[in-house]
Amino acid sequence: AINHWDLAVAAHGVNLPWVHVHREDITQVTAATYGLERINLLWASPSCVHFSRARGGRPTDATNNTRSHAWEVLDRWVRVARVDVLLVENVPEFEGWGPLDDAGKVIPARRGEFFRAFVQDLRDLGYEVEWRVLCAADYGDPTTRRRFFLQAVKDGRGIQWPEKTHMDPKKGSSLPPWRTAAELIDWSLPTPSIFTRKRPLADAT
Repeated sequence: AINHWDLAVAAHGVNLPWVHVHREDITQVTAATYGLERINLLWASPSCVHFSRARGGRPTDATNNTRSHAWEVLDRWVRVARVDVLLVENVPEFEGWGPLDDAGKVIPARRGEFFRAFVQDLRDLGYEVEWRVLCAADYGDPTTRRRFFLQAVKDGRGIQWPEKTHMDPKKGSSLPPWRTAAELIDWSLPTPSIFTRKRPLADAT
């Protein structure tokens, strides 16, 4: 694994001690840096900060090169080594990746332009490409977080997507209901209440 952030590297070490993590900037290394000529599976999670709506509508920084990290995956890895399967994970807004106006907002008429070029580059390299936005709760994880996933495959086995294992209880009962975070919380641990904080919580919270 590769990450430029000390804290992320440390977290990797604690949670996945069998994974060797290199502290590197993705814009400074390539597959050749590690002597890799063939990669069976490359998982890439390009920086999502300047795509996510979690920024609260704040303008995106057009000069911030983290918006170009998806290109680095192609130019420094997929074009350098023989990659059988590429998986790209990001926020759902990644599909709208495109040029920005002077105010740092995506130009509506050009929304998704860079994303489509990224996909076309993969297809030009011989990959079969598909993408979906999946909800983690549908697959047994106790969070309703939705993420974008892209598969680019040329290993001869084609693209396969997982079958859902759980279902929103409001939408039916043909599968087990979504798991809840409450399953994982040790409610016996003392902690300050969120309801007695000085600044009231928003109703949605």
